[in-house]
Amino acid sequence: MNLQKASVAASLGIAGYAIGKFSMLKAHAEFLRSIENPRGFAEAVRNIESRSGLHNQQTRGPKFTSIWAANIQEGISFESKGLSL
Repeated sequence: MNLQKASVAASLGIAGYAIGKFSMLKAHAEFLRSIENPRGFAEAVRNIESRSGLHNQQTRGPKFTSIWAANIQEGISFESKGLSL
């Protein structure tokens, strides 16, 4: 009985984690689509990073710069990259 409860709890925890990550990615994609001037936004972010010194810091976790930077700087839609959320 305890093994069954532990299995259900673990399964629900993994499902909740996956749903949370998907929701976070979906919200980020919606944010990127809502930017009216992607090149101006990218330039503003670069200015902030250079003035604050953030561009020299190591990030934790994976980097998605190839996908996200292309969307911000070039205004490429997710669908043209084969991505959909």
